[in-house]
Amino acid sequence: MSSLAQKHVQQTAELSKNLETMTEAHSKASRDLQTLIAKQHDLSLRWKLDTQGLTSHYERQMSDCRAQIAKLQERIIEYEDAVRWEAKGRKEAAGQVEMERRMVEKARAAMRSLEEKCERLLQQNEELVKRGDATLSEKKILERDVDRLKLEIARLERERTKQRSQPPTHRPILRYDDGSSDSETNIKALKAEIERVKNRSRARDSPGIETLLRLREAGHHGRESYGRSRTSSGSSTGGDLSGSS
Repeated sequence: MSSLAQKHVQQTAELSKNLETMTEAHSKASRDLQTLIAKQHDLSLRWKLDTQGLTSHYERQMSDCRAQIAKLQERIIEYEDAVRWEAKGRKEAAGQVEMERRMVEKARAAMRSLEEKCERLLQQNEELVKRGDATLSEKKILERDVDRLKLEIARLERERTKQRSQPPTHRPILRYDDGSSDSETNIKALKAEIERVKNRSRARDSPGIETLLRLREAGHHGRESYGRSRTSSGSSTGGDLSGSS
């Protein structure tokens, strides 16, 4: 009995010791678990706060990026519109330049034709002036011939009147008749010559002496103005070409 009791006491002491050891170990494990749980709670709370901060920060950045993207899209649309307008303006400017170039070519062709026409007109005017000078000189000659013929007719008339005023006794009949027939023939011939000279003068004066004189003056002024216009047109054409180039 005593050995059993002693053994029972020993076992009880060992079990008590083991229980205390296990209790202490369990308590220590519980405290460690509570500490770990507290630390995990703190870490979870900190992670949650950090996550919320990062989320709000990146959301703000995403909002800013979306706003910048919208602005950039608007600017891209504006630039595309500006590029289209610029292309349209360049196309219109090219068309206008082409039209102005054609107008300049037409103006140059018209100027060349006008210059050729002016040259022909100046040549015709010079020919008319030359013909007018010849006509004037010939008219002066014809006027001198007419004056001479008039003087001759007046002289013959005076001689005829003088012969008629003489008495019949002092002039021979035959000589008077011969002189009378000769003077009448001469008068008729002179009158016919005067008429012929007048007709030639009228035929020569078909353009008109005054008209020829005006043409002569106009030709002189026309040559001067044409030379000035060619000089000014040459300088303006050179300026246009330099400006267009």
